Amino acid sequence: MQGSVSRNVPSGVSASGQRPEDALKTASAAAGLWSTSILLNGQVIYQAFESFTSDGLEFLNNNGSPVEGNVCFGVWSASSRGAVQVRHPSWSYDMNGNLIGTVVITEQITFDAGGNVFKGSVTVASFDLNGNVSGPELQAAVVGKRITAN
Repeated sequence: MQGSVSRNVPSGVSASGQRPEDALKTASAAAGLWSTSILLNGQVIYQAFESFTSDGLEFLNNNGSPVEGNVCFGVWSASSRGAVQVRHPSWSYDMNGNLIGTVVITEQITFDAGGNVFKGSVTVASFDLNGNVSGPELQAAVVGKRITAN
């Protein structure tokens, strides 16, 4: 096939190096509702309710002002056993409610063995309406605790 890349991947292993059964375990660990906190130098600077669906969607409702747009959507995928990567685009507004660009939040998180806690890193990048970087990139830690019905 023209333009295709041949990869030597063992049978039963995805191109990311993850076995299908491990991807299912990771999806099971991720799916649900989470209380998420962003920490900068050990201090909580941001909190959210974050939900991961088993089919790769992420929904987030943060403690920011609704004027700034505090409900967002993203996608996630298993990146390795027990870990996921999240890509979360969002619109960005000024204090008067005018659209000024986008923000892209990326997370790399790993679930504990019980599937009730995660930790990892988060990066927040800001762009103007032309797609140019519009501010410094924020890098912080992220932690989450599963919210259950009981």
